[in-house]
Amino acid sequence: MKRHVLLFCAAACAASLLTQPAFGGDKIKKQTFVANLTSPISTKDSKEGDTFTAVVLEPAEYKDAVMEGKITKVEPAKNMESPKSHIMFGFTTLTVGDTTYKVQADLQEVTNSKGAAKVDEEGQVIAKGNGGKRGMGAMGGAGLGAMAGGMLGGGWGALAGAAAGGALGYVVALDVTSSSQNIEFYPGSHFTLEVTSKGEDRNANAADIRKLEADNEAKAAASAQPAATASPAPAPANQ
Repeated sequence: MKRHVLLFCAAACAASLLTQPAFGGDKIKKQTFVANLTSPISTKDSKEGDTFTAVVLEPAEYKDAVMEGKITKVEPAKNMESPKSHIMFGFTTLTVGDTTYKVQADLQEVTNSKGAAKVDEEGQVIAKGNGGKRGMGAMGGAGLGAMAGGMLGGGWGALAGAAAGGALGYVVALDVTSSSQNIEFYPGSHFTLEVTSKGEDRNANAADIRKLEADNEAKAAASAQPAATASPAPAPANQ
């Protein structure tokens, strides 16, 4: 009898674990997310080590969760002797409620803030890598293997997803082969991501991440306000 009770309790516990929602602490395995960027990313203004945030739109069970990322390398186009812009960044954490999880996020598609798919703010075409391999050097002691970016639109740009070691998760590399252009994504851009959880990040502070995201949203809203128009000149007096 005692054995049957123990078996029943074990089965009940297992069933309860299986029915826990994914955001209750279980790992996420290759689930598609759509995230709304709430801070800008650009080769013009971003610096190595900068953080950025995005708010999850889909799936519904993670709606309004905060994703945080980090800029890992920035090389703006300088002149005709250095005609390539290059930026590397990666999503590293997902904050759900009061808990932050480590994640890997493989970028599937980008829609800029104007709603145009597969291009940045300047209309430069970016495309998913074609499967070729390209070395990207060492980063934080972890070797990176990147998918070579497939060129579209006359070679304007390339997108590559690279599996990175350590806490960086997946890194996305964007290259632009023009001396007069920078890579830019404004708040409101949407990233479609294939997200895998690496478990809870005990070194992260969920409250700090949520505050950072709120501050970024406030800055984005302020910068989106139309500039105050100058007062019209007074009409000439009637002669």
